[in-house]
Amino acid sequence: MTDTISSTRTRDKSRDGKFALIARGCLKELREIVLPDRGWKTLPQGRRGQRILAWAACMAWEAYPARPEAGVRRVCEIFAPYLEEQDWADLIAATAEANRHFTPDQSAAVTGVGVRDHLRLRLRFIGCDDDACYEVRAEQKQIRDAERKRRKRAELSTGRKPGRPRLELSAAEREERRKQQGAERAARYRAKKAAADASGASRKTPSSIKYIDCPRTQFSVTEAEGAERQKRDGAMPDIVVDDGDFVPLYPTFDGAWPVMAAALSARRSSELEVRHVPA
Repeated sequence: MTDTISSTRTRDKSRDGKFALIARGCLKELREIVLPDRGWKTLPQGRRGQRILAWAACMAWEAYPARPEAGVRRVCEIFAPYLEEQDWADLIAATAEANRHFTPDQSAAVTGVGVRDHLRLRLRFIGCDDDACYEVRAEQKQIRDAERKRRKRAELSTGRKPGRPRLELSAAEREERRKQQGAERAARYRAKKAAADASGASRKTPSSIKYIDCPRTQFSVTEAEGAERQKRDGAMPDIVVDDGDFVPLYPTFDGAWPVMAAALSARRSSELEVRHVPA
């Protein structure tokens, strides 16, 4: 339980620290970039200036969470030095009850920063109020990335063409080089083959087929016996089991009659009988 509470406090502390950094960045861009670009030393005393002042008070409250009231007064004195004491009390009370979390685009909507001003002034914390889908900013970011990569490639480039440089050889020299490379490849192949033969390793991939050597039984028939029996009876011998199983003995390509050892081993010799099926 104690570990859970401490981890929650640590997560909340890091979250508050993140919001404080963002708020301080917004205030710095407003003070050092946006207002000088518009030629303002202080905020105008109108509705537009009042909205920006309220937003600045919220940012100051988040930027200095240890003493938020003092932070609001210290920051807003720069933007609105004309406020009276009652105005300060009203501003601090309204800021304490306000929703003090703004996205970058919401901050831009309050300060009146468009996408052109955002790109021209190179703002980081204040967004823009007329590019909701980030289309223009994504396109400009792609252009900037391409330009940065071109500059990086130019810095690392030596000026020569990529790849191996071409050899300045005549036709006869190229032919001689081709024959020399062919001789070197043949020598490497012969050396590799000799090493494989010396170690006894086969150069071919061994087959995965396993052949079973069937032992000779009383039902085995040699090539001569099979030819004589076929000439005498004119039939192909089959093995028939009592329960109706039919196991034919097919001739091989050389005329021999192999024995199916797997089938014969399942039955005793007394249970089998040999018969001849007419051809």
